Amino acid sequence: MSIHLHLFCLTAFVFLLVDKTVKLWKVSERRKRTDGFNLRDELGSPVDPSSVTSLRVPVFKPMELMVEASPRRVFANAHTYHINSISVNSDGATYLSADDLRINLWHMENNDQSFSILLSLLDCNYAFELHSVALHTALGRLSCELWCHFSE
Repeated sequence: MSIHLHLFCLTAFVFLLVDKTVKLWKVSERRKRTDGFNLRDELGSPVDPSSVTSLRVPVFKPMELMVEASPRRVFANAHTYHINSISVNSDGATYLSADDLRINLWHMENNDQSFSILLSLLDCNYAFELHSVALHTALGRLSCELWCHFSE
């Protein structure tokens, strides 16, 4: 299993490439914690609701900066081989992922469907005629409709 990390820092998202799967994580910072729950004691243990005699309003208290990463989406089952590259579009809603044989276009909100925009000859059972593989794909930073790919 190989893991590749691709950072897309403009919107605090991280793409993690694991073999044939793309995982989208949201990264956030936290400087405050919530304190004063009604159904938890000072140590965080649950309290019997029948023993609560007055209600408290929870408050935010300062704490050391903590960075958290939480999984948002898993984009799977569209690649046959390990993903070589990923490129996020300037619209922030779509991205390209490329393995050795194909380049797929994904929408961030739809993780169960992608569109293959470039297929290699290997998909057509001509493996003996394969001369190049897709190594990298890139989307235009200023214009959503421009993209390119590099092959060997």
